[in-house]
Amino acid sequence: MNLISVSISSVSEIVQWWHESQGLRFGVLRRATASSQEAWHLPAEKGVWLWLNREGTGLLWGKEERYPMHPGMFAVCGGLKEGAWKFLRQPGVCLVEVVMLSDGWLQARLGSKPEALHPEFRNWLRGETDLAFCGLMGEWEKKLIESIEVAKQGSGIDLMMAEVRLLEWAALRMFQSRKIRIAGFCHRFKHANPVERALLFLQTNLDAGLDLTSLAKKVGIAPHLLSRRVSQETGKPLQLHLRKFRIHRACEELSSGKKSITQVALDVGYNSLSHFAQAFRAEIGCSPSEWMRDKSRDYNDGT
Repeated sequence: MNLISVSISSVSEIVQWWHESQGLRFGVLRRATASSQEAWHLPAEKGVWLWLNREGTGLLWGKEERYPMHPGMFAVCGGLKEGAWKFLRQPGVCLVEVVMLSDGWLQARLGSKPEALHPEFRNWLRGETDLAFCGLMGEWEKKLIESIEVAKQGSGIDLMMAEVRLLEWAALRMFQSRKIRIAGFCHRFKHANPVERALLFLQTNLDAGLDLTSLAKKVGIAPHLLSRRVSQETGKPLQLHLRKFRIHRACEELSSGKKSITQVALDVGYNSLSHFAQAFRAEIGCSPSEWMRDKSRDYNDGT
């Protein structure tokens, strides 16, 4: 991913913060860039940034960490001792739910038994390390997004439910005694479930194709076992996951209007336009050109 920052600003100035109380902030980052990348600084204050990436592509950039961010992924970061995090976005539309949790909020709710916390969070709360990892959204992130969406437009009880859902997310993700784990990346990548690691690799390497032997080696599991586990745990095979990732990325690129169908097909790993159109129809239910016409009509109708 070749990202060149041409515009840098504070993410706090861009995020629309719609709720704040007792060390907890909810916001939304909804923005469009045309032909250049944009970099947003995150203050290195004591606290955790939770990013729920609903739309758009970019890179979370720390002192040593480099995390790709695609639709359907989430990231957690905080505690950078020198400098600040940067969130770099590719051209196009982005939609990210942002939650800021102060260290006080976390200490009050999760710090009573630090030995039970996931080591990443425990060491961060003690001020020993920075905090950074990302992964594919699971059911808890999706439920949190649903609660946040309702709370934006709803009443006080809806906001309370969003805070309850956030606390539930924190408890499930931050305690090591739980079976649910965050799918890490880079140097934390090896600690994730092999199925999550395989899917994350496919999602971030769309043009690499599906080489089962190579993929199984990367995630540390036998090829036949990886194939069987993916089908059992997700309900569909690896090839269909790759098709979904590719076509959803294609829709994102097509919606920007900056590339032709042929270029987008090549970008997401299809060397044949006919194969791309066939995969697109199987995933979306129409051809790429029909989809673009529908999107254009929706835009012109104001929907």
